[in-house]
Amino acid sequence: MTKIQRILEYFQKKGLRRYLTRDDLIQLFVLGQNVPENGYILEIGSGTGWSTVAFGVASKAPERNIRLISIDPFESYLDEYDTLKEGWKGDYKLFKENISAFGLKVESILKKSSEAVGDIQDYSLDLLFIDGCHTYSVVRADILQYRSKVKADGTLCGHDYWATHPGVVKAVNEIFGRDRIRVLGTSVWVVKQV
Repeated sequence: MTKIQRILEYFQKKGLRRYLTRDDLIQLFVLGQNVPENGYILEIGSGTGWSTVAFGVASKAPERNIRLISIDPFESYLDEYDTLKEGWKGDYKLFKENISAFGLKVESILKKSSEAVGDIQDYSLDLLFIDGCHTYSVVRADILQYRSKVKADGTLCGHDYWATHPGVVKAVNEIFGRDRIRVLGTSVWVVKQV
């Protein structure tokens, strides 16, 4: 069984909603494998831990001394359609269970991304993955506030770059220009820092 199959089976057996397609999970694996030893991965928006587990397992975080940081307040929020999404408060316990099942240690910052900017040093990240609130204004703010946290040769990326999340698409295109963006899998957007 491959590592990707193991992750998929684990989350499916727990009956957890799938937030990543198999193709997206494969792409997160590739991104995670490219993080150098002693690297630093920051994820904005963790949910139940699908992407956190993918990055941690792929990068071999424990063996290669890679820091995994999660920023997520684990509270209700409004989506891009102003629909209240509830039920996240209990997900922090589930998130911790899921990452522990794969032998991972994650530093959790239980704040909104806008409140946690000062907790992360500039030019320290090898990989930044943005998958928090999907409204245009929050995605735009996350990119603008955190892009300086990524090393010159690091990777800035995120999830849900597709028509069902117009706020993500608009913010990413507006900041980077469509020609600088690569879309991997079904909806993972990537911009290499230069």
